[in-house]
Amino acid sequence: MKFEYSHLVEDVQKKAVIPVKGVRDVKLLKEDIESVTGLTISYNTLRRLFGFLERTTPSLITLNILSQYLGFKSYANYLNNKSNFDDWYFYQKLLHMQTSGNISAEDVKLLNIGLLNTLNIAPIASFIGSVVERYDVKSLSVIFSGLALDKVPEGPQMKLGTILSHAFLRISRETALALYKELLPIDSFRNMVPLTYIDYSNLNTLYGDVVILIRALNSNVSDVFFSNLILEYRHFFNGSGFQNKEIQLPKNSNSLHHVLLGRYYGYKIMASETRDPVLLKEILRQCKQRNMTHFSQELFLALILKNEMNTLATILDLYYEELLESDRWNAKTTTAITLISLANLNVFTNDLKPARRNLEIVELEKAEMSYHNYLGLFYHFTYLKISFAENNKKENASSLVELHRLITLTGFNYFKTISIPFILKSSAPKN
Repeated sequence: MKFEYSHLVEDVQKKAVIPVKGVRDVKLLKEDIESVTGLTISYNTLRRLFGFLERTTPSLITLNILSQYLGFKSYANYLNNKSNFDDWYFYQKLLHMQTSGNISAEDVKLLNIGLLNTLNIAPIASFIGSVVERYDVKSLSVIFSGLALDKVPEGPQMKLGTILSHAFLRISRETALALYKELLPIDSFRNMVPLTYIDYSNLNTLYGDVVILIRALNSNVSDVFFSNLILEYRHFFNGSGFQNKEIQLPKNSNSLHHVLLGRYYGYKIMASETRDPVLLKEILRQCKQRNMTHFSQELFLALILKNEMNTLATILDLYYEELLESDRWNAKTTTAITLISLANLNVFTNDLKPARRNLEIVELEKAEMSYHNYLGLFYHFTYLKISFAENNKKENASSLVELHRLITLTGFNYFKTISIPFILKSSAPKN
């Protein structure tokens, strides 16, 4: 019994996305269990289960409540179906679903059970991707209308969004857009796919069209705000400047994701014709209230482009340790942005050896795929600046070649313009 219910407790933590390390976490878990099940569970019972009080064998009532929290009818039902948590057996069930064709509400219940184990996220996403590729609108509607994705941690969310976004890229653009039109009204699809995977590489092709659809089909204030910002970023990086310099924060801006808020302040920085001390002061105030690992992502890149090195230096000095933590799902992306930012600061102060060292330890290939090419532009632009300052003609030429490759891939001609002052004469393209 002890072995069996220890698995149950582990699965409860996975669902709650609450690592129970203290009594405060127990209180949060108690609230979540009671909210989901509508049943009452003792605070002390949970404390005993997690070792904060002397352990005793839990009652069947307690085990049933925890099982219901996970989506099972009872503890016995949980035990009979716990093979769903085993990677291989679950994967076989996905294969059976894939070959059967139509997806039922019962199948979605199975998917929800699988979501409790984050190791199942990639197989689930690949399975749904196969449904995308066969253009099964009915099954996709059933899946996303019933899939409980709100409890999935951000890391697995990004995995799911990445895999599904690439499934859409494997079908024709016309077919993909038709499918997006059908699915975008479903909140879980919209939130988990196009609003999670920001596809800068295809902002001038499929993804840009999807963002326009989100704005056209949705009255949600935050989604319209997101769409307006992304489309303005597209104009800017294409070299057309901003079409709308007056996008305003929604009234409920405190509820917006920190990456989205950072993108807004990045937009404000890049849209400013001259240095705006009031804006920069407001940004420093915002930093104190935000999750900097998220808020900094678009903010730092904008500060680099506008050469706002004093503000960048101040923020990096205040939040350096937080930004370089290594145990987060998006650590490689945040670390890459931070190191690229530090390298630009080094170039600004003419400390070229530290600048080069900072770039050398960037693991660009491990950044989120949605940011990979976008960050690559900043990365090679920074190398271009370093090689220019060193009068290193060979590296200047190779950096320019890579930069032009990424410009061609993304359509972001803005980088062609800003790179001109840093091209050594022998590096200029023959054509």
